[in-house]
Amino acid sequence: MPKPSGDHMHWDTGQKQSRRVKVPKVMQPRMG
Repeated sequence: MPKPSGDHMHWDTGQKQSRRVKVPKVMQPRMG
């Protein structure tokens, strides 16, 4: 279930970018 998980992280990134700055950075290159 990596697809739904990645989408959820992206949405959280805009709200908690400061808190999840490490998660989005690793997910961005993976999704892109």
